[in-house]
Amino acid sequence: MSILTFLFLLGVVSAVFDVVWNYLFLMTAISLIKGLRIDPGGVDLDKVSVVIKASSYYLLSSLFVITLYRIPDVESGLFLVNGLLGLLVLFTTLAGSSARAQAQAERDLNYIMLQYLRFDGVLIIITCVYYVAAVLFPWLARNLVTDSLFKTAVWLLDLPVIGFVVGIVAAIATLKMILAGAFTGFTLIVHAFASRKDTGS
Repeated sequence: MSILTFLFLLGVVSAVFDVVWNYLFLMTAISLIKGLRIDPGGVDLDKVSVVIKASSYYLLSSLFVITLYRIPDVESGLFLVNGLLGLLVLFTTLAGSSARAQAQAERDLNYIMLQYLRFDGVLIIITCVYYVAAVLFPWLARNLVTDSLFKTAVWLLDLPVIGFVVGIVAAIATLKMILAGAFTGFTLIVHAFASRKDTGS
């Protein structure tokens, strides 16, 4: 499996996960709360927000690990390269999403959202550590939910018409991953040179 193929599969599972999580799970949960008129009073919304986000990070990172193990020869050097690439893509995806949400909240002066986002940095670090652990011990990533999500992604990709649409969405997601990684690397290099310049002066 080439690096581009691995990135493409990451794009597929990411796109499918986004649809399932954001449009099926979250919207269904919100609709049920509104429909049943459940009063959230007394519930610590900060903790609920952290639990929901941590769950989504766990599922996405687990899907990345499962995708990595689609490589036929796990002993090859390509496996190591793809594993590190998967970690970079995971970090840039989560950090980029958090940064965009924070920027939007700051523009809207949404202080409640900013309060919910303050735990993102810690959650992202924990998720990256978990990813490394799951690569070493892949059973951590395997369960009924993650296996079903991955099989659904592969099944949709194999469908005649829907698979074509999923492929296009995945290609766009893959391109975004590559650009996000390049932008992150460029930003780090700029910061490194700026820090060295400040230190030298």
